[in-house]
Amino acid sequence: MLSPEKRLDILKLDNMRLLDKLYDSILFVDRMGNIVFMNRAFKDKFNKGADVIQFPIQKVFPNIKFDFSKKHNKFQKLKTLYQGVEWELTITKVEKDHDYIGAWVIIREAVDYTGCDHYLTFPVNTRVFDSITDAVAVVDRNFKIVYINRTFADLLGFVPEELRGQDCRPLLKGIEKYVRNGIEKGMIDLDASPVAGEPVDIMIYPLGSGRAVLLIINGRKLSNAFQYKVRILNSKIAYYQEQLAQVTGAKYKLKNVIGTSKQVKILKENIKKMACSNCTVLLRGERGSGKEFMARVLHSEGTRKFGPFVKVKCSFLSKNADKNELFFTKSVFVDGEQASDRMGKLELADKGTIFLEDIADLSLEVQNKLLQFLQTKKIRGADGKEKKVDVRIIAATSRNLEELVKRDLFLEHLYHRLNVLSFSLPPLRDRREDILPLFLYFVKRYAEQAGIGGQPKIPPETYELLFNHDWPGNVDELKEIAKKTVNSLESPVIAVEKVPVYLNKVFDNGAGHLTLKQILDETEKLVLMQTLQRTAGNKVKAAKVLGISRAGLYQKLEKHSLLDE
Repeated sequence: MLSPEKRLDILKLDNMRLLDKLYDSILFVDRMGNIVFMNRAFKDKFNKGADVIQFPIQKVFPNIKFDFSKKHNKFQKLKTLYQGVEWELTITKVEKDHDYIGAWVIIREAVDYTGCDHYLTFPVNTRVFDSITDAVAVVDRNFKIVYINRTFADLLGFVPEELRGQDCRPLLKGIEKYVRNGIEKGMIDLDASPVAGEPVDIMIYPLGSGRAVLLIINGRKLSNAFQYKVRILNSKIAYYQEQLAQVTGAKYKLKNVIGTSKQVKILKENIKKMACSNCTVLLRGERGSGKEFMARVLHSEGTRKFGPFVKVKCSFLSKNADKNELFFTKSVFVDGEQASDRMGKLELADKGTIFLEDIADLSLEVQNKLLQFLQTKKIRGADGKEKKVDVRIIAATSRNLEELVKRDLFLEHLYHRLNVLSFSLPPLRDRREDILPLFLYFVKRYAEQAGIGGQPKIPPETYELLFNHDWPGNVDELKEIAKKTVNSLESPVIAVEKVPVYLNKVFDNGAGHLTLKQILDETEKLVLMQTLQRTAGNKVKAAKVLGISRAGLYQKLEKHSLLDE
């Protein structure tokens, strides 16, 4: 029978100070179940010493029913009571030249734990580190991580496989000097040393004749340091979210829905009723009628106002559901290498609102995927795992969805899921009494931005020109005209000749100073807006009517700022 000293020699653990630095209690038990070694944590926690060496482990834990004389799987877990406290024992067999010689026993208070299944061929027995709460890593002389246990990886927010081969310096600021000193000077044992900006106990043990070092950091202290930083960051995030909501929410309030018409009054009543609901909303209206603005008002007036508001242009999304960034994380590449992952839009909108602009432009494949989400509220997250997402959906369209359903271009079940709450935004030509208040509101806003003092005056002939226009671009067109008018002002009066030429259909009425290019540009913009109005915002049809490609249409829409709501 091997002596205890011989067994330790076989295990090549000639320096037990490594295990004495660990927080978890560790025993080595021979194949007869006798305790051969105990670390300092075991002695301190269980108040045991040499009096139990060479005695069966049952002397400490009488309730253990485990036969150490038989070979077992690599990991065995069992629980037992000691002085009224439940403890979890992880038992790992040890072999020498295919001969079973005993087992490591790692003891800690019972917690929910998933064992680690990573093993290395390295001149140190790393199996003992795979189930402990201390942070352990092997780092080579180039600061690359050769091995890292699950505890350490969890603290850094990764799984061990993701960190193998990575540079440790960006992950743990301040660690570089300790690694270099360990390689050059040998074992280092430091208390309250700064790592990642916090004082922790650290031990560095050289391996392979200076080829690498073994790092052992007190897991509890490091975990507390990271958790403290996370709490601080979370409190800062909550504060800035509240501040951001106050700034952006002030702009998108019910009081900023301008107008005195009957249609606007009904609209405000609908918003009051719908804002605090979590039901999906379908906004209908012509291009430029203010669907995005109303979606933001619904968000800022509701209970989700401190959550994110995520806008998605459905016409720009991939038609392939498996690659669609609504549902999946998108990798971002720089110089051919993956630099980061961009979270899927639905996951990004968790606890907030997602606005699906031009919902009718989704492919049938993506529509089906969206329908599945509305039924289950589950997506595959950035970590690859399925997760529930709490998000309110507000969809918008300028097309006739009922007609698209009849033509099998839009899923009927999805239509009913989206059409839980619905209202239409009236075109500006149907509420002409709101034109002047809206124009004055935009003029005042742009005048303040341009540093122009006072409210510019609008003579009757200018108002008449605005009132009689058909406004195919609705509120967006009116806003753009107000902006251009303010930027060209030379006096506090907005004369007729200061408004865009296409409103003033008589070109010789003060517009003779404009160049041919300016006249053509204004006319082109008017034709684009009128065509989009006739095709209910369908850009494919609009391109065909105009006799240009879809790409050419998008270029012209972007040129005239007609892409955004």
